[in-house]
Amino acid sequence: MFQPNSMQAANPPHLIFEAPESLQPIVKRLNNMGWPHYSYAMKLAGLDYPGPAILVYVVPETSQLGAQLPPWVSGFANGEASTIVLLAERVHSYPARAIEDLLVHEVAHILNHRAARGREIPRWFDEGIATIAARTWDIEDRARLLWAVGERDEFSLERVNMFFRGNAPTARRGYALSAGFVRDIIQEYGQDTPRRILALVAQDVPFPIAFRQVVSLLPHQAAEAFIDRQSVWLRWVPFVTSDFMIWIGISTLAFVAFGMHVRRLKIRRRQQAEEEDQDNLMFDYGELEQPTESEWGDSDKWRDR
Repeated sequence: MFQPNSMQAANPPHLIFEAPESLQPIVKRLNNMGWPHYSYAMKLAGLDYPGPAILVYVVPETSQLGAQLPPWVSGFANGEASTIVLLAERVHSYPARAIEDLLVHEVAHILNHRAARGREIPRWFDEGIATIAARTWDIEDRARLLWAVGERDEFSLERVNMFFRGNAPTARRGYALSAGFVRDIIQEYGQDTPRRILALVAQDVPFPIAFRQVVSLLPHQAAEAFIDRQSVWLRWVPFVTSDFMIWIGISTLAFVAFGMHVRRLKIRRRQQAEEEDQDNLMFDYGELEQPTESEWGDSDKWRDR
């Protein structure tokens, strides 16, 4: 039986790929991924050893499986079977930026399953860990989270789980919320929070109890605190995007542009003045045509007229 906390050397998960000839270039890219790609996923799951080999099927869009799945589904994992399926040609939307991100995301699901020893964990927790394991949190994630939160009274973890059973927009909303919440938990309670929760679940502690033992709050209470922290951002968004702030922004840009224009004009004038001074210094008066001795003697020629 696989032991989640077995102390082993840091090695990436052993992946066995199956793919048609047309997708072998993609498989080659995925095979070149090393330990750094999976290290954060293993850290979040609390695994020192990734466990047995994982079978990864890379299938084309034209496959029978591709026809059966909703068009927004680009991959899925089965922890019990240690199997991953990737539809490589569908990697075009949040949260996966590239096929490499998608693979790490699905591997993280397998690792979470192994860390919990197959015990049940909520979908939002599993997806949240997998999403932040596969991508760096950036301004896109922040924007998607603000869009996804919506009204405070509408938010619940049960609703987040339901988003993953909907269409593409609701699924993206689920990813944004689950990743934002798990990231918030890590920031508030420490990097080891997910692995500590998974370790307790692996010992047959029900997830809500395991969560409370680590966080000192039940999941829904932590979710309420999370939404309260997001409300600070939500209060600023309408103000920042108001007509007044847009006018201020445009005016500021105009002043900056005018200042840059004046600065460039001054620099150009200074350069022209320096060039004129340089020309004067380099002018050779000896090159002027000098009058002959007879012309010097002809005073009438040089008399002012």
